[in-house]
Amino acid sequence: MDGSGLKELFSVVYAASFVDKLLSGHVYVRTQRAHILAYAALAAIIQDETDLYADEQPVIEFTFLGSDCTQKANEDVLKSALQKFNTTLNS
Repeated sequence: MDGSGLKELFSVVYAASFVDKLLSGHVYVRTQRAHILAYAALAAIIQDETDLYADEQPVIEFTFLGSDCTQKANEDVLKSALQKFNTTLNS
């Protein structure tokens, strides 16, 4: 994971000496939680940068953030939302 930026990211939340243990896998549950939080934070940042329609917003929240999606999205809405998300991610 060298060069991924995870060490710097985790150093913001955890002590520097503890980050080495996180990245080596010695504290599995905390490592898993740190990665899940990093994933959710990145998904939220990308979502904020993506120009989504009102019906696409819950689809992205459900897909990437695990929020409760009260609307069942049709396939076209899902494809459109994911395409916009991927376009934002790759730009």
